Amino acid sequence: ETAAADETAAADETAAADETTAAALAAEAAVRRRAEEERAAASQLLAYAYTSGMARAGVSLVQRQPVRDACFGIDLVSKAASMGSDLASYSLGQWHEEGSHGLPHDLAEAKFWYSTVPTCTTRHLDASLVRRAAARVGEIDTEAAAWASAEAAANAAIDEALAGI
Repeated sequence: ETAAADETAAADETAAADETTAAALAAEAAVRRRAEEERAAASQLLAYAYTSGMARAGVSLVQRQPVRDACFGIDLVSKAASMGSDLASYSLGQWHEEGSHGLPHDLAEAKFWYSTVPTCTTRHLDASLVRRAAARVGEIDTEAAAWASAEAAANAAIDEALAGI
């Protein structure tokens, strides 16, 4: 009878130890999951801060006085745009459209950067500027078509005039 009681007690202790181990493993897994979630959130926040700061610093270097370093500023803005900053993408679109701050007047490049604004992940712009960027994409296409038509008409007039010589 004592041996049976000892076996039962040992089995109970083993079961209790197994339950404790299982509970400890489950708790450890929960803590690890939470740590990974927090690490991911912290990484996202750090990436946002990095991209945001890079975009703002770059725009400031390009546009502000007395300290002005357009080349370095454009480099920062370009990197921030490639990392998903809507402010940087909008700025590059605008600067290419205007041909300002040392960038060439390039409507294809302006259209490209404007077209990325609505899908950027680092947001600084208000909704009206995001809509403006999307509208400029269509407007640039319309303007390009009008210029192409005017150029074709001018070339036709030149060809006609040359044919009469």
